[in-house]
Amino acid sequence: MPSLTTIANSAARDLGIMDSGGSLSAAQLADALTAANEILDNWSIDGKTVLSELLTSFSLVAATNSYTIGLAQTIAIARPARVNAAQLILTSGPSMPVKVLQSVTEWDAIEDRDSSSYLTKFLFYDRGHPTGKIYVSPKPLGGASIEIATWVPLTQFSDVTTSITLLPGYELPLRLTLAHKLAPEYNMPFSKEATERLAMAVASLESLNVQHWSVAGPAAVAA
Repeated sequence: MPSLTTIANSAARDLGIMDSGGSLSAAQLADALTAANEILDNWSIDGKTVLSELLTSFSLVAATNSYTIGLAQTIAIARPARVNAAQLILTSGPSMPVKVLQSVTEWDAIEDRDSSSYLTKFLFYDRGHPTGKIYVSPKPLGGASIEIATWVPLTQFSDVTTSITLLPGYELPLRLTLAHKLAPEYNMPFSKEATERLAMAVASLESLNVQHWSVAGPAAVAA
């Protein structure tokens, strides 16, 4: 479980701006913290760098077609970057897929979306921040729930000293990507060898994720 300080100092050594055993200054670590969290944030919305999906169920409330999603909201999970798939779970009978719409244009195109039914057919996630909303159509008559599949955001560094748990295979590409991002600030070249190492590390990570999605299903392979 590395801290930002550990990752950033290793990145600095990769760039050749610091000897083994040294450490970046507080100001330099603050810059590295911002850069590393930007990298993790970007990876959290890319299907090739997100490894895991979260399955979450929420109950449908009669005559209610919108539900907040986020920490301490109706659907109480970390605000997802995307809803990839959904299914309706009835109190009796088989479950059935719900079509996930990825644009407000698709949502607006639904005819009579305020009609009511026990069978929810469509779901739209508005990706609001910090709290998102999920809309469903037709309006439910109750007695059912929906299970959604969402990308799990990668954990970010809260500060420069607190360690986080990185998924297997993520530490090396994060370190090298951070080094590449910081190189211009230190007026240091990013060597051809380092570029090749970074490409190989990211390719290995993406290959692992593509294998995962091809086994788990096509819902989130490419966004």
